[in-house]
Amino acid sequence: MESGFSGLTNLGNTCYLNSSLQILSHIDELNTYLKGVKKLNEIKDSTLTIEWILLYNLMWTKNCVISPNRYVNKIKMLSKEKENNTFCNFNQNDANEYFYFMLECIHNSLNLLDNIKLKKINDTTINNEIDKYESKDCSIIHYLFCSFLKYTYLNKDTNVVEFTKSEPHFMLEISIPLNDTTLEDCIRFTFQDETLDSLWYDDKTKTNKQLIKKTTLGYLPTILVIHLKRWTPSLNKNKHVVHFNEVLNMLEFSGQNEAYELFGIINHQGNMCGGHYFSYIKKNKWYIFDDTNIKTIPFSNVVSEKNYCLFYRKIK
Repeated sequence: MESGFSGLTNLGNTCYLNSSLQILSHIDELNTYLKGVKKLNEIKDSTLTIEWILLYNLMWTKNCVISPNRYVNKIKMLSKEKENNTFCNFNQNDANEYFYFMLECIHNSLNLLDNIKLKKINDTTINNEIDKYESKDCSIIHYLFCSFLKYTYLNKDTNVVEFTKSEPHFMLEISIPLNDTTLEDCIRFTFQDETLDSLWYDDKTKTNKQLIKKTTLGYLPTILVIHLKRWTPSLNKNKHVVHFNEVLNMLEFSGQNEAYELFGIINHQGNMCGGHYFSYIKKNKWYIFDDTNIKTIPFSNVVSEKNYCLFYRKIK
């Protein structure tokens, strides 16, 4: 049996962490890079990155069950140092928040270490934002995960573009309508045109104008993370099924004919007060990684109301 099938012991409400780490361990582009970083122990804020590399090596040396006590203790220590009490104890936590926390920690340890640049595209607004962003943020994390949402503001009366903006994101936050739907419909729902409530004052014409905000994905990442926003403002869970395929084409949402292949999913069953996280990962076939339990699962059983975060890789 090939490597990469090690289970992780649940140390008490650490399923959110286990499911995230299993996904992270199957992002080869990141882990191959990390193993090649020299003198990592001399770099400030590299504690968790070093612990991750050690744990990753254990997970891939042979298939076994691993108890990630040392890694969890480092998480708790680092969380206290950053005055972020979210991961200081063994309470139920959000897998999506933890995955972002982990990316942030790796980024901080490697930021500006190497001259890794995003590829420029034929869009001045996006390229200007990339230049500003890279002046202070430059790491393998932003190279792999960073996308840029582009906002185009149109005059409602004339449909003329008044101005554009863009901002970086490491995850695409997608709202779910109150019915069973498709992933593409969820993205359309999230990106739908928005008429702004407040009028915009045009300094050139000295007039107030009503604007329409259009949202597109101006820059596509190598690894596209889609967070399905299942928690409502009242903290209830939206349990509608979001149907998706293993291949996602982003032409409609970005204007770029780029396709992505699904390779991982973080799932959640339960409610805000309690529940359980586990992951699905594709390694030729689909597998369920549920703490120490790993077994095959048909793709027909993968899509459900439990799906929480989807991980896509750009097809080269």
